[in-house]
Amino acid sequence: MKNLSFITFYFLVLFSLQSKALIINGCEIKPSTSCNDANLSGTDLSYLDLTDASFKRADFIDSFLVYADLTDVKFLSADLTDADLSNATLIGTNFKRADLTNADLSNADISNAFFKFTDLSGADLTNIIGWETASFNKASYSPQTLLPNDMIPQELNMKLVPLPAGITLFLSGLVGLGLLRGRNNKFTYC
Repeated sequence: MKNLSFITFYFLVLFSLQSKALIINGCEIKPSTSCNDANLSGTDLSYLDLTDASFKRADFIDSFLVYADLTDVKFLSADLTDADLSNATLIGTNFKRADLTNADLSNADISNAFFKFTDLSGADLTNIIGWETASFNKASYSPQTLLPNDMIPQELNMKLVPLPAGITLFLSGLVGLGLLRGRNNKFTYC
């Protein structure tokens, strides 16, 4: 998952050799671009400057944006599931209604970023910078979400997403069986 794909490598080499814009699936990758509804799944855009770009409803599943400058980018309703945004600059970035399930935002600067109604279930937010100025109103997180030690989600109006009902029922059934077995063992040894 962390390997640079051949196609992305080819485009990056082509970009550097010809000094022309990088275009992936019809989307011109540059600052202030508008690539709404683009399919950028699995692409490696690490270290690129994409300031002021718009990626509304775009697909970034399993993409790499490590050390990318994403200042003031609009990711409204975008799918960034399993995306790697570690060490990225996300100052003023708008993630309203975006899906960041299992995304890696570790060490990113999220100063003044906007996460309203964003799904952060299982995301890694360790060592993020500027979370105190970011807006997390009604963002959701799960028990698997890794948060900074001093961040209290309830104070930021975030909501905890419980385990799915099926898993909860399964786990409670296991506990019930364990208690029943323990009770049966208790009577057996008397």
